[in-house]
Amino acid sequence: MDSKDEERKIHSGESENDSFAKDSNIVLIKELEQSSDSSNYSDDAADSVSEMSAIKEKKNPNEIASINAHIQKLVRYLKTGNKTATIIALSCLKDEELESEITQEAIKNTGGLQILVNLLETDDSKCKIATLQILKIITGSTDISRQITDLGAIPNIINILENNYRILQKLAAETIANVAKLKKPSKIVRKTGGIPKLCAENRVISNLIRQCGGLDPLISLLTNEKTRRNKILLSCVTGAVWKCSTNPENIRRFDELDTVTILIQLLSDENEEILTNAAGAIAECVKLPHNHEVVLKADGIPAIVNLLNYTNENLLGNVTKIIAECAVNFDCIQKIIENDGIRLLWSLLRSSFSKVQASAAWALVPCIQNANAQR
Repeated sequence: MDSKDEERKIHSGESENDSFAKDSNIVLIKELEQSSDSSNYSDDAADSVSEMSAIKEKKNPNEIASINAHIQKLVRYLKTGNKTATIIALSCLKDEELESEITQEAIKNTGGLQILVNLLETDDSKCKIATLQILKIITGSTDISRQITDLGAIPNIINILENNYRILQKLAAETIANVAKLKKPSKIVRKTGGIPKLCAENRVISNLIRQCGGLDPLISLLTNEKTRRNKILLSCVTGAVWKCSTNPENIRRFDELDTVTILIQLLSDENEEILTNAAGAIAECVKLPHNHEVVLKADGIPAIVNLLNYTNENLLGNVTKIIAECAVNFDCIQKIIENDGIRLLWSLLRSSFSKVQASAAWALVPCIQNANAQR
């Protein structure tokens, strides 16, 4: 295989949301070979792609030093300021084992996070897409979520939500959903008493999303007909809303945007991930008693109770939380009874999932108590 064919093979892979067309990569590689934008970079242009190929071929989780060196090379190309080199380096980096802690550490240790955050401000859509494809994965790490927040990434990601390019909106929403939640802390964090500090960080991040005006574009996307037809994007946006709704301050802003009513409209969707996310967000919102009336006004109880007929464990967990919260309201419990909600909760006690059994039992307690109190 000659060098040209090898280069094409390296850069021809693309995901379903990737804007890098195969022929575009070939053009980019040719541009890279001919580029004279940077005198420092031009000396390395001839062998840059082959080095990136070596990075992929030599990946081995047991060779930490080698991986650090490989990632350092990619980050070096990101720092050149050469647009073509940046796009190619991003394309290679996003194909690395980004879920690997070793790879994530290498990105951090080589200054890669700062470069990725800076690239969010570029006007080039391809760079933004590739950057967010990387960030949406590595922000699964609590430490990286914290670091990119400190580096000022959140305002830039929120600005991307308002971009008309759906792929960018989807990736931005996925990344926000990641930084708005916490991964399960490690044993080391627990032993060092770091959990209270990490919960603190989650609140800081969700506050920052609100303070930067990030909640409004999320809800605007929910009401957009194009978004509702795009199930992948809708799932991402509802997921981000759910994670942000765990903060009471955010719920207050959501209330001003009539979010509960909007989410209830989504409870007729056929996509169970969307249903789970929407129900999760509603469950957080109805912890504030005034939203019980909002649910009633939107005629939400029938749709909520109907979801008890599903078998999705996570969906049922969220739906039972809504019912448990709303059951303290006289009019809500009446609607729950009218729509056969209590019988359906009893039936869930026979579920094969212990989590579903427990959540159903938990929801039944206020339902029975308040139903009896009305007699």
